[in-house]
Amino acid sequence: MRITILTSNHPSFDHVGCNEYVLASIAKGLIKSGNDVSYAFAHNDSKNIFKKIENVKYIGDFSNKLITKISNNSFERFIKYIKAIFFEPIEDYYFLDPHQIVNQLNKSKPDIYFIFWDTSFEYLIPYLSNKVVFAYYAKPPYESAFVLNNNDVLGYKKSRNYFKKFLINNYLKKKINNHLSRMQLIKQMSNICKQDVNYYLENNVKSEYIPLTTPDSFLSKRNNLYRNINKQSTINIIGGLGNMKATGSVIGFNYLLSNVIPIIRKKLVDHKWVINFYGKGYKESDINRLKGNENFCFKGFVEDIDAEVLNNTIALFFNNAGPYRGTYTRIPYLMSGGICIVAHSNLKKSVPELVHRENILFGKNIDEISKLTVEVIKNKKLAKEIGNNARKTFLRYFSSEQVILKLNNTLKKLI
Repeated sequence: MRITILTSNHPSFDHVGCNEYVLASIAKGLIKSGNDVSYAFAHNDSKNIFKKIENVKYIGDFSNKLITKISNNSFERFIKYIKAIFFEPIEDYYFLDPHQIVNQLNKSKPDIYFIFWDTSFEYLIPYLSNKVVFAYYAKPPYESAFVLNNNDVLGYKKSRNYFKKFLINNYLKKKINNHLSRMQLIKQMSNICKQDVNYYLENNVKSEYIPLTTPDSFLSKRNNLYRNINKQSTINIIGGLGNMKATGSVIGFNYLLSNVIPIIRKKLVDHKWVINFYGKGYKESDINRLKGNENFCFKGFVEDIDAEVLNNTIALFFNNAGPYRGTYTRIPYLMSGGICIVAHSNLKKSVPELVHRENILFGKNIDEISKLTVEVIKNKKLAKEIGNNARKTFLRYFSSEQVILKLNNTLKKLI
């Protein structure tokens, strides 16, 4: 098959971002399966991080054809919200001369246009009506803004200005409806979150669940995966990983520091443990909360995150401890590293392959999560067992080979 991926990310294995990482894994996997793969790029904030991946053809950057209509002026935004009450809202983005762009893209003669995640190319879908269009999606656009406008969640406070809240809600609902109308035009969607699959099916978008995949970063280091953690005098734990500006990451970070840490600290006074915080996007106030505490170590961005992960035994993951649903790249990534994950049970709704006390530890509230965290820090055998099973689960369900096999079968049925 000839597959043209339309995306707002450049594929990369360099940990520049989760989108780029997943895209690189998919593109390479599709090529390995015998497909001809090319991609086109467009983004409202185009950054030149392009780095060629072997056998992935780059069609070009269409960002200069993308018109952005987002204003920082409060009055102009207010007028836009008012208009949205009576009319369909003017989109924030559109392409200049979309027919010309489609003609240019058609020169590669693709059998399938592959829409990757939340991309500006979504606005081209109405102009691809005579083509087979497939979407590989994650979070529905605008959901984060809608959740934060209507809920008090850790790290955020909803607006108490109820008129403003009404205006924003109305605007976002119409934006969401516009998105769903476009998605109803495509041939098929695959989504990495089981909850989001159900959401799209309920809104007349043909959708199926295909797990999220990441490259097996630890394949060449497998001798270290099943190391004897009994030799460690201090238990190293991952408390933060990835982009900490993201909605889920903010929720998870604050849930850990505000709710879990005060409980487990009292129960682990006779144990040596350190929670390590990696990634980017931490606020200065977040970093200050971590300083001066012997049980916290802020590391931020590190050159070799794979090596750092293998220094840890446990990961605490609470992004789903609230109304914001979804799954995250760091879940299969940590599982591939044989890490024992302690998470909020809401994650199970998004990732059905996860089973409590088999390949993960789930708690449904602060008390359960805190007890599990204390238990696994004290019980190195349990941490090793869960981590080993997590690695096996990754190979069975989340590895590129398994996910690409499912993805390839879906694409073949569309042409």
